[in-house]
Amino acid sequence: KNEVIEIKMLSIYREVFKFDLPDYNMTFNDQDNCRYKMEYVQSEDKFYFSDEIFNIDGKNMIATRFPDFKIDATKTGYNITLSLDCSPVDKPQENDNKATKNAIKQVEEDFFTKYSSQLAYFKRHLFASPFEKIFNLGKEGKLSLDNKVEFAFSDDSICWIIPEGDQIGVFFAINFENKTEKTIAKLILTEMEVAKKHVQNPPSVMKTLDDKIPDILAKNFNSERVKAKYSNGIIAFTLFKRHYAENLERSATMFSQFRQYLKYHIHASMTYLHGRMRRRVGQLQKTNNQAKFEEEGKKTYRSLKGKNVEVNVGGEEEKGPKSLLKK
Repeated sequence: KNEVIEIKMLSIYREVFKFDLPDYNMTFNDQDNCRYKMEYVQSEDKFYFSDEIFNIDGKNMIATRFPDFKIDATKTGYNITLSLDCSPVDKPQENDNKATKNAIKQVEEDFFTKYSSQLAYFKRHLFASPFEKIFNLGKEGKLSLDNKVEFAFSDDSICWIIPEGDQIGVFFAINFENKTEKTIAKLILTEMEVAKKHVQNPPSVMKTLDDKIPDILAKNFNSERVKAKYSNGIIAFTLFKRHYAENLERSATMFSQFRQYLKYHIHASMTYLHGRMRRRVGQLQKTNNQAKFEEEGKKTYRSLKGKNVEVNVGGEEEKGPKSLLKK
């Protein structure tokens, strides 16, 4: 659920309907730097929503998941524009009594709460739609290379799906610019290969070297994305019907959110390491503050032979055997 979309749509409702504004628009980005624009036009009594990540099977996804939204002419700079008819929502009149006004306001609140909650899942449904389409074909036994797809979640996150025979190959290009993120991602991806030994009937997981392209990808795709180099290479999953047929929607969600899953654990690891570093520094500072330093001047120590030896602490160096005890 993308809470950014839900919060922004509700904020537009509060601005437009509570203060009776004629037109209103808002542009914003979510956590993955995907850009959105929301707009209300009073003359048309419509609410517009635009998104930059319209991909495979999007129209079918909208018809299934968002039946009350209509695909409108695409706004400049975006890939898809959805509109929602707001005419069912009445506005309170001046001569209405208090009970009528409260009832109308409650209808408005319910209307926008319902559709803002729906739009909050828009990104999940859009990213999951290619996986759901392929998984449904696999469930029906209709997998074919004709259904192979290539798409981008973002500028640095590419996915390929290759259905063939009774199996589905899912490939993710992993690319990070930050040196620390690269290192932690390498550890996590390596651990994923090892972890399958402890799971019953897991899908095959294989990580390629940073500069090597899987043969099946090079064979089926000839795009620049396949030929590009990625900081952490490409990770491949091989799925059979038993891996997705029982819980198709959950499987699609997990693969569509793989990039976010990886980023979450990378930043969680970084937060944990930074926390340990701060605690260690704090302990050293505490030890340093509790340390007692000897005052300068002459002090008497007892030697191994039981004799008292006078030492000048913090003063000029002394010559002779007494200086051996000086620290």
